[in-house]
Amino acid sequence: MEGKHTPGPWEIIPVGDGLVKMAIGHKGVSILTVVGEDVTPFGAVFKEEDARLIAAAPDLLGACEKLVWASSGNCDCDIAAIIEEGKAAIAKAKGEG
Repeated sequence: MEGKHTPGPWEIIPVGDGLVKMAIGHKGVSILTVVGEDVTPFGAVFKEEDARLIAAAPDLLGACEKLVWASSGNCDCDIAAIIEEGKAAIAKAKGEG
């Protein structure tokens, strides 16, 4: 996937019991920091491109799951529609749709 998002792999970095609960990072650099409990839970994303990719993650996962299911041979489904759903998810992740 081309784009200006932080390249993978991304990993979950457990931070501890304080204000910051976890971070999602790449090579030890935080992409997303999640805080909670003592304050209203929120996450801070540091790059707009990463935020778009994170927001599109459920759509990307859904499209991937449908493609895997369709490729199993047990699916009497509209492959073209599933592919279009995948293309739409990719466009969302790239900020194109």
